Amino acid sequence: PKDFYLPLDPLHDRPDVESQMGDPGSLLQFVRDMITFRKEHGALQADGDFRFLTDGHVAPLVYERYTDANGGEGERLVLAFNPSAETVQYALRGDASTAPGSMTPDSSAFCLIREYGGSDLDASGILTLPAGSFVCVEYKSR
Repeated sequence: PKDFYLPLDPLHDRPDVESQMGDPGSLLQFVRDMITFRKEHGALQADGDFRFLTDGHVAPLVYERYTDANGGEGERLVLAFNPSAETVQYALRGDASTAPGSMTPDSSAFCLIREYGGSDLDASGILTLPAGSFVCVEYKSR
């Protein structure tokens, strides 16, 4: 097309779909993986509930997405994003008897299920989030 919605990057090696199709580390593949990931988790759907676990004014931004707000066997995910330029940490806590959004000290119930940018969850329940990273952790009731 002669006229595009946005200007094209003038560099000859600019990213495009064709060059990213076979690259598992490409932005295209990352977006496709995230779409698939979202479809696989009920808590990430439009009817999933959410609750902020941090106030959102400082990194990291941490919130919980969950289904079955009545404390049943629904899915519970904690998502943490670090938009800052510095590595940050966040202590996860949880207990199967606790209602969504109110965590108590039992980090062993969490399982890292998706990360980007080198995020990590250690055995004591500490999330380490490098600059520009995110992580999704699933709460496993025991």
